[in-house]
Amino acid sequence: MKIPIVDENDNIIEYRERDNCDINAIYRVSSLWITDNEGKILLARRAFNKVHDPGKWGPAVAGTVEEGETYEENIIKETEEEIGLKDIKPIIGIKKRRKAKWNYFAQEFLLTLPTDFNDFKIQEDEVAEVKWFSEEELRRELKESPDDFLKWIHERMSIKLILGSDLTFLLKYGYDLTDIPKNQMKIGYVTTASQGARNFSQKVKDVIIPAIKDSGYPIEEIDIKGKSKKELKKFFKDKNVIQLEGGNTFYLLKAIQETGFAEIIKESLNQGKIYIGTSAGSYVMCPTIDVADWNDETVDRYGVSDFTALNYVPFVLRVHYKDEAKEEVKEKMKTLKYPLRILKDGQGILVENNKYIFVGDGEEVKLN
Repeated sequence: MKIPIVDENDNIIEYRERDNCDINAIYRVSSLWITDNEGKILLARRAFNKVHDPGKWGPAVAGTVEEGETYEENIIKETEEEIGLKDIKPIIGIKKRRKAKWNYFAQEFLLTLPTDFNDFKIQEDEVAEVKWFSEEELRRELKESPDDFLKWIHERMSIKLILGSDLTFLLKYGYDLTDIPKNQMKIGYVTTASQGARNFSQKVKDVIIPAIKDSGYPIEEIDIKGKSKKELKKFFKDKNVIQLEGGNTFYLLKAIQETGFAEIIKESLNQGKIYIGTSAGSYVMCPTIDVADWNDETVDRYGVSDFTALNYVPFVLRVHYKDEAKEEVKEKMKTLKYPLRILKDGQGILVENNKYIFVGDGEEVKLN
């Protein structure tokens, strides 16, 4: 069996017999992350006769791409062979370069199945068993029995967030951080925060959305206010990126609370989708939106008195920072219960593998 060998940019340079690959040969692997409608995760235990990592739990399906196959063609074939599901229509996820015992690009695909689905036909020489795990159960077992799982699963259970100050950060850095090719992105773009901000909704329509589309990023807009969970689930079902635009943070948080959109975000992240926020869209992922209350007193808070936010990161953010605000910010920092991280326009933070990495123009501002 020959497989494609690729360069550092995943371009095919030759084909080799699989057994003739050494550590310097970069090849291609596809994998499938399966969840059900309740957020349970399907994992497959590798057959105990496998040469590499026998008996360990890994993704529901995985395979090495062969000559003449694309990543997607490979995962469709492997899914039918290994667990008996035919003609699946997966959503493309992130692609990672992995270096360990072997050297390869790993392209992930996402698939959602009905709750309690168990009509699998196992290829016994590849798969010992498959099992549905709740998120809580899987995290507990990863902690209690870490060696029972491939390293990939440990990494995979760490969500990916990209929290930026503004559009310039996204166009220069943020979208690239998704590890999804531009033409394969499916961005669900939430405009809700802009609806609550004076004059900003027009800027979103006339400037920001056209700039994103002109840069080649496919987005589909939605205002979540007034939508049901059923409507929101249907809209985001085929998306691989959830993006929340800036505007009025209070208006956005209120809409998230009223629609149950926090649950949609959680389910989407568990499915392997990526979250992007700018400005208000970044603020709501913090423990609180207290910093949004530092703004002009004329800003409408839309009746929001509980500033508790979604709590995906252990810090609060100040976006659109300018140096002339230094003393004011230093004084207001004293009132915060959480550490403050500061972003100027053109800057952001990548959240991945329990790390919080500054990305952007210039250096990160740190005030003592």
